Amino acid sequence: MEEFWERCGYALNCQGEGPFSILYKRYPDVLRAHRVAGVQLADPESSAVVEGASLLLSECYVVSLVTPEDPRTDPFSGGILRDFLDSFSR
Repeated sequence: MEEFWERCGYALNCQGEGPFSILYKRYPDVLRAHRVAGVQLADPESSAVVEGASLLLSECYVVSLVTPEDPRTDPFSGGILRDFLDSFSR
């Protein structure tokens, strides 16, 4: 499997799986948002309450997730993104 990825990079193998990377670093400054939009919470009513609110994070991390394909169209890459997002909601 790893030999395939050495040759083909971030590509899916014949089982429809491929490598992915999670890169992160501490954000060195305060992060502010004046109008939060697109909030996705388990409870839709809670999402509506937060919509349009202001946000201030005094400490946070910048995270990049690199998948072999587009998570919107590839089931494997979509599963990686869902698992990644779900890991923060537990």
